[in-house]
Amino acid sequence: RLRVFVDDVEQASTVVRGVSRPDVRKAYANHCDVAEGSGFSFQLSMRELPAGMHRVKVAADDSVGRTVESNTTEIIVR
Repeated sequence: RLRVFVDDVEQASTVVRGVSRPDVRKAYANHCDVAEGSGFSFQLSMRELPAGMHRVKVAADDSVGRTVESNTTEIIVR
């Protein structure tokens, strides 16, 4: 399961998994087996965010309860 957070608040967004990422597959080819569809996408409504800097990150939960978080990316809403 993938979850999207903005300013540490989980967003009610639909994450699409299985997006083609041949660049990721190529970059990690010597380290592990990465599927062609290792990417994901989501839509985030900026209308609900006030103007200013916001922090976005993604968390991936596996089937046994472990969670790994992405690096945080800062975005600016104007």
